[in-house]
Amino acid sequence: MNNIILKQNESKFIIYLKAQRVIYSKVKLYLSIKWIIIVLGLLSPFIKFITNNYEVVLGVIAALCILIYYLIENILKKKSLIGAKIQEQFDTELYGLDWNSKLCNTKVDIGIILELSKNYKKCDLKNWYSLEIKESLPFNIQILLCQRINVSWNIDLNKKYILFSISTIIVYYSILFISFIYNNYLFIDSLLYILYTIPYLIETLKSVNIYQSQNDIQTKDLHIINDMIDKYQKHSKEPSKISLRKLQDSIFIRRNTISKIPDWFYNMFKKNSEDSTDKIIKTIIG
Repeated sequence: MNNIILKQNESKFIIYLKAQRVIYSKVKLYLSIKWIIIVLGLLSPFIKFITNNYEVVLGVIAALCILIYYLIENILKKKSLIGAKIQEQFDTELYGLDWNSKLCNTKVDIGIILELSKNYKKCDLKNWYSLEIKESLPFNIQILLCQRINVSWNIDLNKKYILFSISTIIVYYSILFISFIYNNYLFIDSLLYILYTIPYLIETLKSVNIYQSQNDIQTKDLHIINDMIDKYQKHSKEPSKISLRKLQDSIFIRRNTISKIPDWFYNMFKKNSEDSTDKIIKTIIG
């Protein structure tokens, strides 16, 4: 079947999407725990107001946070890779592209995928790619448009999350410094409390750096995709499977990171992004 839009709703592909959602939910659960640890650090400057033994409390919190933080980091790497591979299996089988074993190593076993998929109870995974991608288009162009959706969607979401992350840093440290001044904290005490917030600052800036680096690469990919579309529109020249595979490699590398944008943030923009995607596809295919 050379129609991605119909093919994507076959039970096999829905199972892939269910498994992917479940494993990414687990990744985001561990990320939430990681952020709870970081938030404890953010709250540490205010512990002085609720206990006289705040130095002991801060020491215990710091020790526990460091231990749990590094345990979670290793779990996140493993589960993120599984999620990226499942999503890659969905795409490559849907597109009919070869599996890049050098980049992705082995596929996720179908038994694991089936077990994961059983835990997804919603029925909201149909029409993963825009229905505006028409069957009348050459199959390689259909693939290219799907890849464009993946790339442009991620660029837009990353931009929004980078802005949100930087804004939270500015707001938090503004409140913190105002509280130091208002409560007449000594410089050494202020410095001590700021040290406990460093994990939050490092983690947030690390995520911002990852998302910005992704966007730098994906912006180049988007230009390549747009050039390919332009060549098709002007000269009826279709991209080769090799070119499509290279783009897919870049998409996989971007997916295989432990930084994941929270579902609540993703869901805030989901509907608008879908509408915008449909309009862009309509404009491209005329």
